[in-house]
Amino acid sequence: MGNLFIADEINNRVFILNRNLFFTLAGGGEQQFESNSAQEPLRVQLRTPQGLALDADGSILIADTGNNRIRKFEATTGLISTIAGNGKLDISPDGAPANSPIIPTDLATLSNRILFSELHRVRFLDNNVIRTLSGQLSSGFAGDGDLATKALLNSPGNIVADRSGNLYIADNGNHCIRRIEASTGRISTYAGTGRPGFSGEGGPATRADLAGPFGVALDRQGNLYIADRRNNRVRRVDATTQIITTIAGNGLATSSGDGGDPKAASLNSPSAVHIDNDGNIYIGEVGAIRRISAATKNISTIVGTGIMGYSGDGDFATSASISEPYKILLDSRGNLLFTDTLNHSIRIVRNIAALPENSFSLSVDKTSQTATPGSTVTFTFTTRSIGNFFEPISFSAHSVPNLDLGIAFQPQSVTVGASTTLAVAVPLLLQPPQSFEIIVSARAGRITRKKVLKLTIDAANNADFNIRVSPTTANLKAGESAIFTVSVTSDAQQPVTLTASNIPNLKVTFDPQSITPQASARMTVTADQRTTSGQVSLTVAGTRNQLVQIATVTLNIEGNLPPVFTPIENQRVAIGQVLTVDVQANDPNGNSGLRLLLLSAPSYVTLQDLGSGRGLLRIAPQVGDKDGSVTLQAIDPGGLTAQISFNIAIRSGPTITTVTYSKPNLTINGTGFGITGAKVSINGVDTSPRIQSQNDTTIILNGNKKKLNIKKGTNTVTVTTQDGLSATATF
Repeated sequence: MGNLFIADEINNRVFILNRNLFFTLAGGGEQQFESNSAQEPLRVQLRTPQGLALDADGSILIADTGNNRIRKFEATTGLISTIAGNGKLDISPDGAPANSPIIPTDLATLSNRILFSELHRVRFLDNNVIRTLSGQLSSGFAGDGDLATKALLNSPGNIVADRSGNLYIADNGNHCIRRIEASTGRISTYAGTGRPGFSGEGGPATRADLAGPFGVALDRQGNLYIADRRNNRVRRVDATTQIITTIAGNGLATSSGDGGDPKAASLNSPSAVHIDNDGNIYIGEVGAIRRISAATKNISTIVGTGIMGYSGDGDFATSASISEPYKILLDSRGNLLFTDTLNHSIRIVRNIAALPENSFSLSVDKTSQTATPGSTVTFTFTTRSIGNFFEPISFSAHSVPNLDLGIAFQPQSVTVGASTTLAVAVPLLLQPPQSFEIIVSARAGRITRKKVLKLTIDAANNADFNIRVSPTTANLKAGESAIFTVSVTSDAQQPVTLTASNIPNLKVTFDPQSITPQASARMTVTADQRTTSGQVSLTVAGTRNQLVQIATVTLNIEGNLPPVFTPIENQRVAIGQVLTVDVQANDPNGNSGLRLLLLSAPSYVTLQDLGSGRGLLRIAPQVGDKDGSVTLQAIDPGGLTAQISFNIAIRSGPTITTVTYSKPNLTINGTGFGITGAKVSINGVDTSPRIQSQNDTTIILNGNKKKLNIKKGTNTVTVTTQDGLSATATF
């Protein structure tokens, strides 16, 4: 079982999967070109990559279509470089060097040659020279029975070669599949009549109608699979009988039918197909990749949600969003790779073989609703087993953008085959009109299904009362309160209940909480000590019989200021050295009682809080300790906080490797001396004044042996760095 590679044209990326998690293998998500030289793949900028192929050593070849280049992801180095094309949008004649203009769309390898489709031709690189295998500059249909170089093609899509070297071309614009015989070089029509349509099921492939075939693939027996895109089907041509049959798709352009017969399922414009060595069939369609299991014969979604987009790196493959895979491959290690073209990337799902055949599907009774402030709407979700799946399924949801909604599932967890209800409570103070999405996730083990719901908030029915707050503007200091009067006018005498929006560090009370028309309530707004300066808008709501009226108050808050740290520089310290660092934080509000906390630090760092914002850090690394970072927090009595961080770099002390005397210079070689300020003693006598030059690896002293205190026999030299670390050697 190999890795599966997918070309997702609309998102301009190539994708790969590990443990069924999604990652971007190459491309930065922007459509541009950076460099011809070898680069790290995530630094490479691709532009609408469409095609993929694997060469003999497992390296990945990329048709970087929008950059007019063929790129190579080296299996040995992990770097990407350009192997053909120069970025110019042009067509090169036969015999031109590989770095001439090209417009590659798909790739294949054959007898150590790289083949690529280009406009209305199929071409190849022969010893870094561009040559044409089939087709002309102009489009058309001609040449069957003649040499392939004389034929006419029309916008060929994917290309694939069999073990004998015969090449199959998805002649997309001619609605057929062409085949070039390896032994003769002659071209023929292998499937399709040239008329767009759907017909010929169960008969000879050459009498069947196709419609915009784009993807082609071969299994180990030589059977040909066709992504019959505009017919929303995948069709198979038997290698022995040349009979064509549909293996997936019912002709409807939707994505449905997971867990059942693939011929009864719907495919949404399939554009890529691939078959692994075990006979599993992978189909790329709009927003998803489907798989037909060789073991169960059922179809299931293994990548994507069926909704076009770009998301999901690092998440489960079934939770990711892709656009439309135009090329899918599986490598020898079981990774799924595809081009996500409009996201300008190559993406990967690792270990696709580990994706379970048994899973579940998720459906919802409605995908959009309209609600009013203060109301509750419900959605019902139903689960269904795919294969033999029995794990419990848990639900979660969040809104985009993130709003203060009351979201609850009843029940939160279900067994497969059961249903759950999502209740969404819309706050009274959520002002209409507005719309947002609710993302619902159903997860069981490593399998996740997602649904996107739309909720629109409309105004409630016209309330038969009015609410007024006086004054409408007030100044408020931290630790103090402001008083307002709330009144209601109405012809009806039913009471109105008062509430206010929740603003951090503000407390709002009403006395009384409920009032009748022509009466008033006292609203008290208190700012605690943690309140910071600024202007906020407070919404006051009155509710009666599910009808809501609101009024707003503007508060100009003079808040307290958070503590302020004296800056701390990054520190360098050696193993065995003890370094102390003074810490100072001030309270700009003039309050006492400022406390210091060590939020995060390596184990060799401790803090002594000396009170009033002063502290002492002790840094004492030992052998085996590593570089790290320190984060400190200052907290004032009102709860306002400030943080400061710095890094610690641990370095070893100096080392002396050689000491040589060649009159009139003594040369000390080693490491870690520093670039200045070292001291040198010879046989216990300070000879630092004799230092002529110093860098981090060499110190040279000038003088005769007497001036340098060099004795007959063995001598001892000690180098002490500027920060007090030393090394000793004999010479």
